[in-house]
Amino acid sequence: MKKTTNNTFCYPESEPQLPQGCRITAARLVLLMEKAIASQKSDIALAVDAVTSGSCTDSDRRHLFCYIDSTALLLDACISIQNRLENIRHCLRSIQSVLCYLDGETDPNEATLRMVVAVLESADFDDKRNRAKLQKCMSNLRICGKKFNEHADGDISHKLSMSLSSSWATAFLGINVLGCAISCRRHGLHALKADQWGATVNEVSRKTKSQKRRTDAVAMEELIGTALAARTLLKLVSSWKKGSGNYMIKRMAVKAIAGELRRRTEELEKVLSPIEEKIGGLYWLIVSLRKSLFELISQTENDGEVVRIQDGESMNLVENLGMDSKSWAKVDLPGAARSKEKHQEKKRKGCMKETEIL
Repeated sequence: MKKTTNNTFCYPESEPQLPQGCRITAARLVLLMEKAIASQKSDIALAVDAVTSGSCTDSDRRHLFCYIDSTALLLDACISIQNRLENIRHCLRSIQSVLCYLDGETDPNEATLRMVVAVLESADFDDKRNRAKLQKCMSNLRICGKKFNEHADGDISHKLSMSLSSSWATAFLGINVLGCAISCRRHGLHALKADQWGATVNEVSRKTKSQKRRTDAVAMEELIGTALAARTLLKLVSSWKKGSGNYMIKRMAVKAIAGELRRRTEELEKVLSPIEEKIGGLYWLIVSLRKSLFELISQTENDGEVVRIQDGESMNLVENLGMDSKSWAKVDLPGAARSKEKHQEKKRKGCMKETEIL
């Protein structure tokens, strides 16, 4: 967020710069989302106060409408993140369903090993489809930031511009870092070639590409650890053949890695819940924020003249933003709600078929 010569604050045009190869824990991601949620409440309260305490010009109204339009992109990003978190949970359930065949005392047969390999291959955390959707959302948010800078002018109230810019910047920061952290890209996992010349070329290429990476290199520590353990187990099981000389050594290695993977999946499953709660809270907070700003604009317009809003009325516009995290946790995102409706519909159809058979 930069300051221009006309004392107006501009929206960020690019994502925040973070160290290359940065690992961030789930606890820090939750803290970042809490800061974003708290900033939305305080900054929008300041924006409401800026409009109600003085004259609201046409430039201020246009700026408010521009901000409200931009929040639709934030909502899309929240839904994409929620879908990605659901995909991670699906991978965890698939992995946990086959670990019992590997970390037990009995040796699995060939058919079981083939089934385990198929499940581990399908439960790949590197979901390119969801990652592409997240990247598109982030790209749209950056384009929106550039448009804000182009339309900002000196007629906008300084307090209003500063509060809306802060609200946008913190929400963008939280969503962008969280989206990159759960994308689980395979940076640095490809081995270099054995020969010296190939190793040198690959090293130069790696360093060149690393200069272009920004927050793409950020990864959630618990997620990347689980993904690496799952890929290691997949390689071991794929090359595990009975009757070979090192069969017992591989059997011990598979059992050890399977136990470690079980521990990591359980740990990741626990830390996903607070993140889902915070992203759901941010989503519904932005929805409430949009409604409050629409009400504010409608109350400040009366045949082109500004109507003075009483302090009690302005407080009512932001009091709905004070719900705690437990209240937000009881509400599902639209994507999750649609999934539940589809599941219930399938369940009803299954019950109807059973009734017809009886």
